[in-house]
Amino acid sequence: MWWEKIHSNKVCDECHFHKNIEKAKDCLNREWRKKEMRRRRGTRAPAQPVPDWTHDQIIASTDFSTWHYVLNNEYNTPAPRENPLYLWPKSLSKVFKNYARINTNPQKVRKELIDIIFELREYRNRISHHEPIWVKAPNVNDARTAIDTIRVKINKIELVIEALDINLLNVMRKVGLFENARRVCSVEELDIYRYIKPYCALSPEQISVIEQHCRDAKEKNETIIWEHNAAVYGLRTVR
Repeated sequence: MWWEKIHSNKVCDECHFHKNIEKAKDCLNREWRKKEMRRRRGTRAPAQPVPDWTHDQIIASTDFSTWHYVLNNEYNTPAPRENPLYLWPKSLSKVFKNYARINTNPQKVRKELIDIIFELREYRNRISHHEPIWVKAPNVNDARTAIDTIRVKINKIELVIEALDINLLNVMRKVGLFENARRVCSVEELDIYRYIKPYCALSPEQISVIEQHCRDAKEKNETIIWEHNAAVYGLRTVR
């Protein structure tokens, strides 16, 4: 486990990152014991030992804050001669292959990454607790300015992913993830749900062409897609 090999300027028990790793293991252990209790209930089945959790299982059980804490100064080398022992800056270009997209200075980019990831973590937490998805601020006074604050967050998410791996970003762009997020987060899309966006004017001929596809989209509750000029379009029921 790589986190057992990296050095820290603090005792590991005092490091939030290492605490979160231990918390992830404890969570896996608790869930395992609950499943074991359910499996053995009403039987004499022998108890099974807690398994040795794999690297991927532990990582998947960590909190989002873990990946904010791992960027902290305690994992940054105190002297160049000790660089091989610490996570940063040795692994910066390995973890964030395109960190120059944020800042070309490796001494400054980690601080900027910490700030961005902390901001996104706080934003995620607010949404998880059912707070407004837009940011309340003095300059937010209508739908467009509220939606603009959401788009700022989308842009920062895209920037962090680009800094991590351009290939991952390209896959997400290929499936239209960010374009779809920006389409949904728009005044035009909001107007659909406020019942104030005008309908397209279709001729009888145009309606006859799409009528069957409209029925299929409604009856099957699915998106009907087609390709035209190297782009894929979708038709679905809005309401």
